[in-house]
Amino acid sequence: MTLAILGISCLAAVLSHTILFIRGEWDKHAPVLFHCFITCPIALICSLLAVGLYGITFMFIQVWLCYISSICLSIIIYRLFLHPLRDFPGKVSARLSTLRWMKTAAVDRKWHLEVQNMHSVYGDFVRIRPREISVNNFNAIRDLAKCARGPFYDVNYPHKSLQMTRDRNFHLRRKKIWQKAFSPNAMLAHEGHVRQCCQELMGYLSSRGGQPVEVTELMQRVTFESMGWLVFGKAFNMIQKGLSHPGFTQLRSVKQLGGLLLWAPWTLILLRNLPFLRSKATSWLQWCSQEVVERKQNPTMTHDLFSHLLDDESKDTDDLVYDSELAVVAGSDSTASTLTAILFLLATHPDKQAILQKEVDDMNIGGLPMPTSTLVNMPYLNSCINEALRLYPAVMSGSQRETGPGGVILDGQFIPEHMLVSMPTYTIHRDKRNFVRPDEFIPERWTSQSHLTLNPDAFIPFSVGVYGCLGKPFAMMEMRMVISSIMSRFNLRLLPGRPMSHEASAPAYDCYIIHIPAFSLVFEPRAGNIWA
Repeated sequence: MTLAILGISCLAAVLSHTILFIRGEWDKHAPVLFHCFITCPIALICSLLAVGLYGITFMFIQVWLCYISSICLSIIIYRLFLHPLRDFPGKVSARLSTLRWMKTAAVDRKWHLEVQNMHSVYGDFVRIRPREISVNNFNAIRDLAKCARGPFYDVNYPHKSLQMTRDRNFHLRRKKIWQKAFSPNAMLAHEGHVRQCCQELMGYLSSRGGQPVEVTELMQRVTFESMGWLVFGKAFNMIQKGLSHPGFTQLRSVKQLGGLLLWAPWTLILLRNLPFLRSKATSWLQWCSQEVVERKQNPTMTHDLFSHLLDDESKDTDDLVYDSELAVVAGSDSTASTLTAILFLLATHPDKQAILQKEVDDMNIGGLPMPTSTLVNMPYLNSCINEALRLYPAVMSGSQRETGPGGVILDGQFIPEHMLVSMPTYTIHRDKRNFVRPDEFIPERWTSQSHLTLNPDAFIPFSVGVYGCLGKPFAMMEMRMVISSIMSRFNLRLLPGRPMSHEASAPAYDCYIIHIPAFSLVFEPRAGNIWA
C-alpha cells in the first residue's frame, strides 16, 4: 500500500512537471508555489504532530518528499536532455538551475564578469540559465531589440511602470506620455534646474578647500537632487546644505537587493514577502507614494514629469508610484554611477583631463555652467562621456527578451520560441572585435582615432529599439553640464594610499544598475581660474 501511494506521488510529480510547469511562466507566482509546496506541507506536518497522529504524519512526509524529489529529478532530466536549448554550450550547473549563480550575482555582484568569462570560453551564444541564452554578437542587436520583454519585467507584478511591464500596449501608451517630458521644449525648462544643481555643486566643492571629497555619494546626491526637480518639481537641498533625505537613504538601501534581480527575478518576488526585505521595499515605496500624493495635490507645476503623467486619463495611483520609482532610480542612480566613473577615469588619466580642460576653457565664453547648445558641440567632452559609458554602461548585463512564436534567427543562429535571450552590454563594449584596445580609456576613438571603433553599432549604453532609454537627453545634458563645470574650476587628483588609488580601472558592482564603490578625490582649484 505504501509503495503504491509513493508511486502515485512520483507519477503525479512527473505529470505536473511535464504537463503543467514546463508550459507557461511561473516566476510571478513564486509566492503561491512556495506556500503550496513548502509552507502548507510544513504547517500540516506540525498540525498532525500536535494532535499525535504520528503514523499519518510519517506517511505524509514520505509522500511529500517523494513528490519533491521526483519533480526535481524530472526537471534535471528535462533541462539536460530534452530542453529546446540543450544543444547550446554552457556550464552544466547553469543548465540545471539559477542557484548556480547565487553567490556570483546576489552576493559578490560580479555577474557581468562571469558572463564575460563564459563568452570567452563558450563563444557568442551561451546558455547561462536553464531557459536563457546570452548573445555576444553585435549583428544580433537590432533583431533582438524587436523581441518582447521577458519575465524579468514582471518583478513588480501586479503593478506596472514604463520600464517594468511586458504589456506592449501599456508601454506604448506610457511611452508617449514620457516622451513629452523629454521633448526639446521640456528640456529647456529642465536645463535651468540642472544648472542650479551644478552651481550648488561648485559652491560645495569650493568650500572644501582642496580637502578630499567622497565622490560616489556626492554624485548620487547631485543626481537625486536633479531628479527631485525633474520628477516632482521640488528641491531636496542635498548638495550645498548637505541635508540627508529619507528617499535618498532608502534608495541606497534598496539598491543592495539589485543582485537578486540578476540572479533570479522570482527570488526577489518571493523574498520581498519576508518581513526584513518587505520593510525595506515598503519604506521605499511609501516614500514614493507620499511624493506622488503631494505632487497630485499641487496642480500649479507644469514642467516636471508628473505634469504629463497626471494628464493620462487611464492613470492608476499604484502605477504612478512605480513610475516615480522608475524615474528616480533610473534617472539618478545610473547617471550618478556614470559621473563617478568619468571623474575616476579623468583623475587616473591626467593627460586626458588636460585636453578636456583646454576644450572647456576655449568654449567657455559666457560663464558657468555653459548652456546645452554649447556643450553638445564640444567633441572631446562628449567623447569622454561616451567612453565612460562604453567602459561602464549603466546596465552591464543588458536587457532580457523573449523569442516569439516560431523562434528567431540571430546572425544565423536559430533560437527556439518562448526562450529568453539577453545581450550583455558590458561584454559587447569590451569585445576586441568591436573596439580596439577595449579595456583602455581612449576618448579619441570617438573623434580623431575613429579606427579604434570597429563597430559603432555595438555601442548601446542606452539600449536600442522600442524599449530604448527615453531619459537619454536629460542624462546627457546633466553629465555634460556637471563634468564641464568641474573641469573648468578644478584639477582632479586621487589620494595615494586611499581606496582605488592604485586601480587601473574602477571596480564595478552589478546591482542591475552599475554601482561604483566609494572613493575620494581631491578637487584642487585651478590656478588662474577666472570662473572660480
